[in-house]
Order: sequence, then C-alpha cells, then structure tokens
Amino acid sequence: MLTPRIKVKSDQFGVIVRAKTLPRVGLEEYQKAARFLADAWRCTRVSVLPDGPGPVVIRGVRSDPLTTPTEHRPTGRPQEDVARWELGVDEYAAQVSCPWLTFPA
Repeated sequence: MLTPRIKVKSDQFGVIVRAKTLPRVGLEEYQKAARFLADAWRCTRVSVLPDGPGPVVIRGVRSDPLTTPTEHRPTGRPQEDVARWELGVDEYAAQVSCPWLTFPA
C-alpha cells in the first residue's frame, strides 16, 4: 500500500497540506476529494492546487479570512516595491496585491 508523504502547517484560518501525488492518484483525484476533505476537516472550503510537477497544496479554511478585519499602519518608510499595492487576503487567506498600472500619455 502506497501512502503519500505530506507536510501539514496550521494557521489562524485553517490548515495547509503539501502532499506528493502517487501513481493513479494525481491532482484531479485530490480535487475530486476536496469536498469530502472539507466535511471531514469541518472546513468551510478546501482548495487543491498544483505545487509544481507532482506535488499538490491542499488549503482547508475553517475561519473565513474575508470576515476578519484587516489593519494597515503606515510606517513612514519607503515601500520595497512601489509598483505594487497590497490589498489584503483572498478567501483562502493568500496575500493579494495589485500591480501599479501605467497608461500611455
């Protein structure tokens, strides 16, 4: 019996699992199982994304990051990348940013 090797990390919103695929158990099979994992883990949602060729990242969210207030406190120091604005987090608590768009004059 083959068992996938996994690494598990938790955060304030849920869990992040990195797993290796197995023969006949690839990305598509993990994605089909996502709703069952959500039930088993008592998560509001679960996503499965590729993490390069072979491994997958499974993100289970128990606390909705979109309902958590965010705060921005300017430090007065210049930004590292002035061509990008940090907007907050998405529904899976991943950082979201917006590139600065310039238009021709």
